[in-house]
Amino acid sequence: MAWVGDRTISSLKFAISRQIPYTKGVKANIRIPLAVLALTSVAQAAHIVDTFDSGSNGWTAVEVAAGVSWAATGGNSGGHIVIADDQSNWAYFRAPGSYLSSAAVYGGQFQFDLRHTSSTTPAGYKVRVALQGAGFTLINESLIPTTSWQTYSFTLSETTGWRKFSNLNQNYSTGAPTPTAAEMQSVLGGMTGLFIAADYNDETVPPRDVTYLDNVSLEVVPEPATMTVLGLGAAALLRRRRK
Repeated sequence: MAWVGDRTISSLKFAISRQIPYTKGVKANIRIPLAVLALTSVAQAAHIVDTFDSGSNGWTAVEVAAGVSWAATGGNSGGHIVIADDQSNWAYFRAPGSYLSSAAVYGGQFQFDLRHTSSTTPAGYKVRVALQGAGFTLINESLIPTTSWQTYSFTLSETTGWRKFSNLNQNYSTGAPTPTAAEMQSVLGGMTGLFIAADYNDETVPPRDVTYLDNVSLEVVPEPATMTVLGLGAAALLRRRRK
């Protein structure tokens, strides 16, 4: 797991070092609030990322006796993690606590690369993800996975297919209740679980239902330290412009 902070800090340096142009007829001192606005925008989100190039990084399995395995090659690219389903209930990759320590961004993105193989039965279920928090279990689905790597992205908003269920083992249905905006934000602000399904047919004997995962990214609110750096940068910019 890694916080992708370099892009945030680089954007900060870029914003401070450049003089934001202004439109003809607008007073030059509008450059300062525009610059601060740019910094505020940069501060809105960071990303927690796992590329699995050196290990499984704390990811575990739900409803899988064999657990999660790691492979140093064959990912998209580099390393990746694998679950070979061996149970009848819905199997999942479960994210480590690092994904739960900061609030996820409302309207942000949860993204990953995934593929599926089977020695007998092709995938018949859609790529599935779940969030738990504030007493809710929210599930969403995308497309049926293929044997090649594909990128799947889920927008963290109540209008993009998320539905409420009583537990992780229920089948997805568009007829299930939709969370309200307040419920969605309460889940994102206090997540207790983040899951990616690893169960795309009804087989329970490996290697008949095998799911491969790589390049997971969750958009989160920056840590306080990052926000402090951005705030100091904005203050420095203001002082510089006033001289």
